[in-house]
Amino acid sequence: MKKLKWLWGVFLFALLVVGGWYGYQHFIQPSVRQEQQVKRVEKRHVKLVAVGDSLTYGQGDEKKNGGYVGIIKQKIQDKYKKTAVSTVNYGEGHYDAIPNQDSVEH
Repeated sequence: MKKLKWLWGVFLFALLVVGGWYGYQHFIQPSVRQEQQVKRVEKRHVKLVAVGDSLTYGQGDEKKNGGYVGIIKQKIQDKYKKTAVSTVNYGEGHYDAIPNQDSVEH
């Protein structure tokens, strides 16, 4: 009987320790992390340079937003309100993945 009470005591003590650790990790420590957040400095100007194929160029973009480059530019501007974004697009306007058989020397 004494042994059973002792086991229950050890079990309850372990449960208390684990519960306290869990509570600290999930309820107290996150508020400490929020206070220690690093202040982020936004750039005033970002130059986005794109190099790639016809998708980079914007081939097939039905909305005429500049394809991939336009999408990335808009996402940067939406996330960082104080940042101006300029773009340079070196994407190929037309791209043949399979070369024309007439132009290949045999």
